[in-house]
Amino acid sequence: IYGEATLEEAKSLAEEGVEFMPIPSFPDERN
Repeated sequence: IYGEATLEEAKSLAEEGVEFMPIPSFPDERN
């Protein structure tokens, strides 16, 4: 599962026990 979240959303997920790992974004020409 993947998606995007704001910093506040990520904090909320972490408080709820949801595990996640940030993935760095790259410029479109590198994808």
